[in-house]
Amino acid sequence: MKSRRFNPASRKTSLEKIIALTLCALALVLNFYFLPTATAAGFSKCSPMNIARFGHTATLLPNGKVLVAGGSDDNNNGLASAELFDPTTGKWTETGIMGEARCYHTATLLPNGKVLVAGGIKFLGRFLDRALSSTELYDPATGKWTDGGALSTERMNHTATLLPDGKVLVAGGSIYDGNICTLTTAELYDAATDKWTETGEMNTARAGHPAVLLTNGKVLVAGGKNSIATTDSLIGAELYDPATRKWTDADAMLFTGRCDHTATVLKNGSVLVTGGWYGAGKNSLLSETYDHATGKWEKTGNMSFQRASHTATLLPDGTVLVAGGGAANRSNNNQPITEVFNPATGKWSNCGAMSVGRLNHTATLLPNGKVLIAGGFYGRAFYSSAELFNPATVSNTATNSN
Repeated sequence: MKSRRFNPASRKTSLEKIIALTLCALALVLNFYFLPTATAAGFSKCSPMNIARFGHTATLLPNGKVLVAGGSDDNNNGLASAELFDPTTGKWTETGIMGEARCYHTATLLPNGKVLVAGGIKFLGRFLDRALSSTELYDPATGKWTDGGALSTERMNHTATLLPDGKVLVAGGSIYDGNICTLTTAELYDAATDKWTETGEMNTARAGHPAVLLTNGKVLVAGGKNSIATTDSLIGAELYDPATRKWTDADAMLFTGRCDHTATVLKNGSVLVTGGWYGAGKNSLLSETYDHATGKWEKTGNMSFQRASHTATLLPDGTVLVAGGGAANRSNNNQPITEVFNPATGKWSNCGAMSVGRLNHTATLLPNGKVLIAGGFYGRAFYSSAELFNPATVSNTATNSN
């Protein structure tokens, strides 16, 4: 029998192969855990926020960064913290802390580049805290917050709309003073004078409603809830005219009352309204559009899934991305699958799924055309996670032609 001779060169070659394979495997592991990875068609992970939060606000700043402010933690305590997302690095950094913790507030980018945060509530426990009347201003140049004056009425779950003249219209919402009730009151913030003044009251008290600026300069509010004590939501709509500072009733929506739904101004000036809840725990997949020229509501295609407390984002190509929201089936509380609405056809297409289902999150269109989705919750899970939706990589999987 021939004996085998030891070959040092052969052993060296084998050792090099083993080291190379080990390094390759390690690189794959590091890539999986630390680098952005695709979660589904159209979505990729990015760095998480520093704090898990829901009921927060997200505002795109003139410098391209996104300011996330406030919200609630997993103990229903309001947050005073704020942080910035930088699309160029994909990283979050902490910024100035607000003077008061708040969630379910509003945040409005002013013409001077500052961000106005108004109202909200400090605590969402069984025994609710009073809503806030305080407002604050964030200056991106300094990263600090300053007092923005007091609202004439404390409020949460209200709306704030930037008007063509640079003023901010704050309308409706709810308060708690031993009982929870909704508001008809509205007021204006003038950044030039740093003053708040009352304006005409809405005809119907409402909270949890959307408000959008129409191309004719008027503001449309639709739906919401006019009594926290009931399970009914509103079907009516109103228009605010900045010239007269008065509200007039608009045509009611077509199908049913809605609360915690979305309203999005399309490129043709019409308004797309989607989802929301009605009755006791019933969420809607119905959609309709408001024609700003005729003042009429028109039926359009319905979503594939029932949603409330979701987000709707107008994409650069004129389509609308709808993400998240609660489903009617409480055993499957949140919907991870996203949908895109095409105004040209009036139809919805199902696209990629988020890494998790989430509601009371935020969705922000970035200058590069991607959408930043951050925070929210699912059942008893509260998220610091964030992800990016890239319309350019979407491959639609189904079309709902209802």
